[in-house]
Amino acid sequence: MTRKLSRFALVNLENLLTKHGIVDMMFRHTLTNYVVYGISPYSYDRPEFLRCKFITDVLANDMFAVRRLAKWRTIIGEVHNLFNFVADLPKEMHGSYEKIDVWCTQSDKYRMRVLEKHKLLLTEKEEIVYALKYKRDYDRLVESW
Repeated sequence: MTRKLSRFALVNLENLLTKHGIVDMMFRHTLTNYVVYGISPYSYDRPEFLRCKFITDVLANDMFAVRRLAKWRTIIGEVHNLFNFVADLPKEMHGSYEKIDVWCTQSDKYRMRVLEKHKLLLTEKEEIVYALKYKRDYDRLVESW
């Protein structure tokens, strides 16, 4: 990473996740890791494998795979929220499996530029201003992590 990110720098991304009703913590962490750090959701080797595959299929806009997985999973309620969230992401990071692979192989500097341009990540200056303006909220946020 070109700079060390605090949880505060991610406030816009967290707000976007909340705005679209994505409350499942596994979804939130998986999407945050993908968007900010370029970690492919599908690369996880964990019990939630199918849920991570589901997120990858949503990002890739693979409707057949999404329908197949959502049909028997309890995550069908999340489909609408996930698609709305993905629609608000920059076009560089969704739309096909190839775009997902490219996003994951990009440099941290490139990803930071795209995220800052699309206001998903606070710039260093914005982060400082935000921290000073909302110091009490910042302290509470830091304590909760």
